[in-house]
Amino acid sequence: MWIFKLEDLSLWCKSFIEDQNPFINGDGETSRDFTYVEDIVDANILVANSNIKGSHVFNVGSGENITLNNLFDLMRNKFNKLEVEPIYKDFRPGDIRHSLSNLTKIKKYLGYQVNHDIHDGLDKTIEWYKKKLK
Repeated sequence: MWIFKLEDLSLWCKSFIEDQNPFINGDGETSRDFTYVEDIVDANILVANSNIKGSHVFNVGSGENITLNNLFDLMRNKFNKLEVEPIYKDFRPGDIRHSLSNLTKIKKYLGYQVNHDIHDGLDKTIEWYKKKLK
């Protein structure tokens, strides 16, 4: 999942489309395991179709993390807006510095596979926002 609030990603996309400078909370070195929504849906379908007994908790993610600064650079390049710079704000209270999903259990029990890396997921997300926000 995008452990980055959806409205934040939307605001970043909107800022790039409008040639504005997006905000980054903190120093940008916070990292997250960004996961494209189709992979989350796939995981839910695996659970729904499984014969697994009892209660289980599964992490769903990409198994890779990226800093907000690196995500910003990827988006800046994908939007071809190299002149856009981030505006750094204070850290959000209670924000976790680093997160990364451990996929061992979901792979073992359900055969979960990541089908979209950060580049593919961003390409699809950016394309959707470009259509939606123009």
